[in-house]
Amino acid sequence: MNKKNKTMRVLFTSHLFYDEPGYSGGSWINALMDLLKDIKGIDVGIIYPSYSRNEPYCANGISYFPVKIRLNPFIKIKHTFCTSAQLVKDDNTVKKYVEYFKPDIIQMFGLETIVSSIVKCITTVPVVVHIQGICEPCLKAWFPKGFTKYNVWNRYPFKQRLLRKTIVDKYYRFRNLTKIEKDNYRCYHYYLGRTQWDKDMSLKNSPNRKYYVCNEVIRSDFYEQTWHKREGLRLVSINNGELYKGFDTILLAAHSLTKKGISFVWDVYGISANAPIIKIVEEILGYSFNENNVRFNGKKTASELAKELSSATFYVHPSHVDNSPNSLCEAQIVGTPTVSTYIGGIPSLVKDGVTGYLFDDGDFEQLSNIIAGKYMLDDELTNISLKAKHVASLRHDRSGIVENLLKTYQKIILDFNEYTDK
Repeated sequence: MNKKNKTMRVLFTSHLFYDEPGYSGGSWINALMDLLKDIKGIDVGIIYPSYSRNEPYCANGISYFPVKIRLNPFIKIKHTFCTSAQLVKDDNTVKKYVEYFKPDIIQMFGLETIVSSIVKCITTVPVVVHIQGICEPCLKAWFPKGFTKYNVWNRYPFKQRLLRKTIVDKYYRFRNLTKIEKDNYRCYHYYLGRTQWDKDMSLKNSPNRKYYVCNEVIRSDFYEQTWHKREGLRLVSINNGELYKGFDTILLAAHSLTKKGISFVWDVYGISANAPIIKIVEEILGYSFNENNVRFNGKKTASELAKELSSATFYVHPSHVDNSPNSLCEAQIVGTPTVSTYIGGIPSLVKDGVTGYLFDDGDFEQLSNIIAGKYMLDDELTNISLKAKHVASLRHDRSGIVENLLKTYQKIILDFNEYTDK
C-alpha cells in the first residue's frame, strides 16, 4: 500500500478474454472490479489473455494488461491434436506488467491457467488465489453413469471428431489443466473461498495455506427481480453444455414427471437444441428431451435470465459436481425456490427444506418426487423463497463483500510483510 497517498493497488489475473467480440464471461470478476474501482484510494488492474491486443490500456477506470496469445500454425495444430492446455507462455510480459503497475496485492482467479503458472515466480507481492471451480473433482465427474469416452465420442459427427471438437477431446485438455492446477496449489499460500468445500479442498491441496472467506458479487439484474408464484409447473435450469452439469438427470427426471402424468415445461438456458451433446444424451438414454417437455433456449442476457427465474416454479441445478454455482446464487437472490444436487459446495448455500431442496447426486426419481410433491404447496414455496432471498441477500451484499475483502487484503499484506521481513 502506498503510504504517502494511501492508495491501494489491486491487480487481478484472469484467463478470460475480455476484448474478444461478443464475449460475456466472467460476470463475477467484472462486478467485483466495478465495485472496487469506484472506491476512493483503490486502483484496479487486470492481466488477461488476448488474441488481438498486446499493449496496456485503460477503460472505465480500470487498467487492462493483455497478454497476446501468439499461435503459429504449428502451435495451433499441436493444441488441436495433442489436446494441449497450454496456449501461451509469456513470463516476461506478465512480470513487466506487475513491475509497471506495482500492485500491493495480486488476486488470481483460477489456478489452472498459464498465467497462474507464471505468477508463482513473483515473490515481491502477496498473491491470493480466488478459488473458482476445482478441476480434479470435475474431471472425475466428467462422464456420468452410463456415459463413457467411447460411447460419447462415437456419436459425434465425423467432422467434429476429425477436428478434435468433441467433449471427449475437451476432457483430455481439461485433464492437462487439472495437472497444472494440482502443481500450482502447492505454490500459493493465501486462498479466498466461499464454501466449506473450498476450505476443505484448499487444505487438502495446500496444507500450510491461509484461508479467508470472500463471497461473490452477483450481476445487478438479479438483485432487481423478485419471484412470484405462477399457475402451472415451469422448471428452469442453466447449463453450459458439459455432461457433468447433469443433462442426464434432467432428461431422466423429466421422463419420470411425464410418466406421473404431470403437466410441466422445463426450460434450459445456455445451450441450444442443435448442440450435438443433446442428441448424444438422447441416444444413450433412449428418451427424447422434446417428448418430455424439455426446451433448449440458447444463451440469454442477465436481464432475460432474471425475468425467466422470477416466473419459474423452481430453479433446478442437477450438476454432478459443483462448488458455488453463480446460477444457483442468482436464483436465490431472485427468490426462486431451488432444487439442487447435494454435492460439493452446494450444502453451504442451500439448507434442505429451509432455503431450498436438495437431492442425492444422480437420483432423478428423488428429484422428480420433490418437484411433484412440492409444486402446489404455495405457502411452503413462498416461505422457502423469502428465506432464500434473505440469506442470499446477506451473502451477496455488495458493501459487505467489499468491506470484508479490503480487510482481508490488509491482513494478507500485513502477514506477507511480516513473513518477508524475517
